[in-house]
Amino acid sequence: MRTLSYIILVSVSISLLLSCKKSKWKEPTDVSFMVDINKSTAVNGNLSFTGGNIILREIEFDGKRIQADDVYFESEYDNGLNIPFSSSTVNGELQFDIPQGTYTTIRIDFRAENSGTESMKVVGIFKNSGGIDVPVIVEPKRIEFYDQVSKNGQNETEIDLIATQPSIAVIKLNPVYWFATVSMTQMEDAQTVMVNGVESIVISEVVNEDIYDIIDDRFGGGVEIIFD
Repeated sequence: MRTLSYIILVSVSISLLLSCKKSKWKEPTDVSFMVDINKSTAVNGNLSFTGGNIILREIEFDGKRIQADDVYFESEYDNGLNIPFSSSTVNGELQFDIPQGTYTTIRIDFRAENSGTESMKVVGIFKNSGGIDVPVIVEPKRIEFYDQVSKNGQNETEIDLIATQPSIAVIKLNPVYWFATVSMTQMEDAQTVMVNGVESIVISEVVNEDIYDIIDDRFGGGVEIIFD
């Protein structure tokens, strides 16, 4: 009987230990997503980017964990979530409780698209051959990418999420990549229009379509997602 009692006690202890371990890996980490842009220059240093916004429709998280089950979730915004580009401002609708653990890979799907009332834009400045700064407004209809692998601050794909340490993930779109094949001549020859009383280069489906057609297929490329 004493032997049986010992076996039962050990079994109960092991069960409690396993239960505690499982519970530990369910503890959430506060993760906030932000959206920003690469503000480096394009077109031989003559085109720079300063800001803008996207209309987020959907984001998906697919994480592979070492210690416990993998984590997948998606969040949809049927009316569109207007997000100004920033690496410091958190939108409450992009804050998630994600189970802690060591993630060997975190893949992100992302879809942004104009709504009936709101539009996306990326703004910048083009310095023409005469040394004059001309405002640039890019108006993407849709920006999307799939299975984009995230990295940590050391450029590694393994990411530690710890329950007691809130984390920020910056999704950085890359207009520098969009314009990598656009020439100085094409920008010089671009049609200008008046926007709020200022002569500007608008690049959209209906203005400067030739440049828009070049960059349209590149909107989802060159993206970086960095977890701090």
